[in-house]
Amino acid sequence: MARRSAHAIIVGLGVLAGAVLQQDAGAQDTTRTVPRRDTIARIPIPPQPDTIVRRDSAARGTDTTKVRARADSMQAPFARAELPQLVDAGRAPLVWPRDSILATGAITLADLLDRVPALTTLRTSWLGLPAAGAYLGDVSRVRIFVDGLELDPAEPRGGAVMDLTRLPIWLLDELRIEQTAGEVRVHARTWEVDRTTPYSRVDVATGDQDTDVFRFFFGRRFGNGLGLQAAVDQYSTTPDRGATNSETSLFGRVGWARRGWQADAVVLRQTPHRGLLLDADGAEGLPALDLTRTEAYVRGGYGSVDGPLWVQVLAGAHGHRYTGIRDPQADSILIEVDPVTGDTTRTVISADTSRFVAQYALTAGGAWGPLRASATHRMRVLNGDTYQTPSGRLGLRLGFLDASATAEARGIDSVARVDGALRLMPLRFIRLGGSVAFRDDGRTGGEAGVDWRGEGALRLLGIWFGGGVMSRAQTRLPAATLFDEGYVATVGPAAQGAFAAIQGRIWGPLQADLQGEAWQDDGLAYRPRYQSRADVFLRSNFLERFPSGNFGLYALLRHEYRSAAYFPTVDGGFERTVGHRMLSGLLEIRILEATLTYQFRNMLATRFRSVPDFDMPRQTQFYGVRWTFWN
Repeated sequence: MARRSAHAIIVGLGVLAGAVLQQDAGAQDTTRTVPRRDTIARIPIPPQPDTIVRRDSAARGTDTTKVRARADSMQAPFARAELPQLVDAGRAPLVWPRDSILATGAITLADLLDRVPALTTLRTSWLGLPAAGAYLGDVSRVRIFVDGLELDPAEPRGGAVMDLTRLPIWLLDELRIEQTAGEVRVHARTWEVDRTTPYSRVDVATGDQDTDVFRFFFGRRFGNGLGLQAAVDQYSTTPDRGATNSETSLFGRVGWARRGWQADAVVLRQTPHRGLLLDADGAEGLPALDLTRTEAYVRGGYGSVDGPLWVQVLAGAHGHRYTGIRDPQADSILIEVDPVTGDTTRTVISADTSRFVAQYALTAGGAWGPLRASATHRMRVLNGDTYQTPSGRLGLRLGFLDASATAEARGIDSVARVDGALRLMPLRFIRLGGSVAFRDDGRTGGEAGVDWRGEGALRLLGIWFGGGVMSRAQTRLPAATLFDEGYVATVGPAAQGAFAAIQGRIWGPLQADLQGEAWQDDGLAYRPRYQSRADVFLRSNFLERFPSGNFGLYALLRHEYRSAAYFPTVDGGFERTVGHRMLSGLLEIRILEATLTYQFRNMLATRFRSVPDFDMPRQTQFYGVRWTFWN
């Protein structure tokens, strides 16, 4: 064992030196875990691009990198948040365990949300700058839950828009995207250790835009059930055009679990610093920003969410505190137009605004045969006001039939929701499904809108051909003030569209994942009429040549297309982005415990904008190494 560890260190150091000393290589992705599961999954739906994981019978749970721990070192897990049952039929469900999230080439949550049909990601530039997701043309329909704590939009300038850079995907153990007919819900569990063998990992990366990233993890469990974890992430970027950015994130967990009881305390503190971001004309676009963001909670529970009965209680808080220089000249004006009366409201948003939201949740649930059910009561306290939000979830799994339903009363956003979905698989090569959602927005005073989606897929020669139709009712579309206070809320008329997907193995380790969508109308807010994404990739462990599983390869080529998108302004008109095409590539090589990664975004140097007035980088190379250690 000692000789093998020494050999691993020597080989890894040689690979790392070659990657770091390469002058022209582009960028290092420090955000990736070391995948270890065999990448050729025997499931009817093609897996996500996590491939270069090794087959190892010692791997257990979702984090398959923990294969060196002794069997008797396993400890009971900490309390884990409930994850939804996904019933997608038109394409593969979007689920990533820890060893797969960063192996997809994703750097931020926006990179993963690009895979959701009918969702358009909006970005201002490179790493650390604001990004949002518009689902069905609505920038407020992406919600994020981390360990059962719902993240609320915290930046005062952003209004109802969630900044997707808030969720650090490098810190997650599992991520699941639930696409309903009315909204997208991101469910995440943070990194957790369950073995007494000390675990550590180092990620180092660099690349274009003067980007540097460093990340370190350490975790250990003890025989009495106690566990300690710590992680730090630091990145900085100084592009030729755009704002200088840097951020330091600190994560800590102290927990205990034994005989069905669990308790843990978690804190994540982020300190982003951003310089003034100029628009394409050289005028002030986004103001400079210095913040301290804190997400913290304490949680206790009994039982497992996969067991017959369980209960959890959580008390958490979001803190958003401005720490820069107070400048009244930097105050902005939020302009909102009432979609019913047409009245205009102007609100001054101070540059030094801070916000604190306390959140408390009590959840209980259970599983009885094919039926699963849970109920949650969530309470928020903001500016002295209290918001009570009860909700419930049902899931049914009968082999050929999967179904789910959720209901939620009005919360801090004044929206009540009810949605349901089902998937039928009458034959092993046919999937049929549908989803319907009711939304009642208390801010409009109107009747509830109904959104729906119908979909299906057929497998031919090992490849799934799927697609569906989708419809959004007339609704109020909030303003995308995260990017510009000049954007206003508007009324979005009813809209219908369709999507198609092709996923599967073409030949041997060569696979494809293609999807596209089209809408009947053009020129509506925050949503292009046409959008497509095509991934062709090769992934394998080449077990016939490397039966030990100590080698893995993943190589991907991606083509993306998006037509023009429109952003409504206060004068009743629109600002418009021009349609564009983009070609990108990704290469990952795993040797023993180290994974080398290299990606090249926008290889053809296409000039484009995702948000008006903000140029995206013409070319970005990013490369690095992720290295896991035991003992």
